[in-house]
Amino acid sequence: MKQVDNITTVISNIPEKTLICANEIFQELLLDNQLSEGNFYKVLERLVAKKQLFRMSKGIYTRPQKI
Repeated sequence: MKQVDNITTVISNIPEKTLICANEIFQELLLDNQLSEGNFYKVLERLVAKKQLFRMSKGIYTRPQKI
């Protein structure tokens, strides 16, 4: 499984409108995989660009509610 798939799977399992601390997710994924921090944050940027994730502030994200 690709790292992108691992990250999106973990994030998609988090309920909508819940605050997501990027560092906590990174540490969780780091235990399971060889994952670079730069790659992790780039995936988050791409999810924000696709509107699958919303950036609240530095390191804090949320999944938007589907209408």
